[in-house]
Amino acid sequence: MIVLRELCKNLATFAPTNTMETWCNYGVIRRSSVLRPPPEAMSGVVKTKYFDRIGDVVGRDANLAYMEFGVWEGSSLRHWVSANTNPQSRFIGFDSFLGLPQQWRRRPAGYFSVEGQTPDIDDPRVGYQIGWFNQTLCPWLAGEGGEILKGRTPVVHLDGDLFHSGLYVLTRLHTVLDRYHLLIDNYSGGEARSLHDYLTAYGASFEPRLARKRKGVSRVLGQVYGVVDTGRGADRGASVQVEAKAEAEPVGGHA
Repeated sequence: MIVLRELCKNLATFAPTNTMETWCNYGVIRRSSVLRPPPEAMSGVVKTKYFDRIGDVVGRDANLAYMEFGVWEGSSLRHWVSANTNPQSRFIGFDSFLGLPQQWRRRPAGYFSVEGQTPDIDDPRVGYQIGWFNQTLCPWLAGEGGEILKGRTPVVHLDGDLFHSGLYVLTRLHTVLDRYHLLIDNYSGGEARSLHDYLTAYGASFEPRLARKRKGVSRVLGQVYGVVDTGRGADRGASVQVEAKAEAEPVGGHA
């Protein structure tokens, strides 16, 4: 048995890193005890229809603090802005707009780049934090973000693709939020594993409510929406101070 185990270890060293990560991602989705399947999965619908269902749950006129991690050309952000009618809502896009910081699957570093150009969304409620997640999120939370989160319903759209990008965002938000709506855009691409590791390490919980998948192609969910309960206690809200320190190495998907 020991010989067989060591043989498997040796064989695993020859597998490409991206392949091993993909296996880990799917393994977490299938076997995680903290990631339950949502009660409903929309099949074969465009993403905007999926967003609209979530918007109905959150509230079309809700006072939102919407944070999108991984903006790219801004199609998702633009839809959320147009669907929300509350003039007090705020929409913040986190992205470097220079593409992936490293290779992801078959996409090289720099893929998703828009050469630093932010989406042109003509709405005063929209703002951008330009840079890698670990360079922008903590300073934003310690400053303007702390004020924006007060009295608003937090909605987090995680679309950075990379495992470590998602893990960084979730652990940083844990320090300031009690409960929030979470949309995971690339569930099988590493972000489910980010959520699994965060929930396991911090004792938080995730209540899945809705998912989206390709029609008749895969059992693996593409996007998942639910509510995170960090377990910090509602009385603390968004009042905890965050150290405004930017990390040295870039952490971000197409961010």
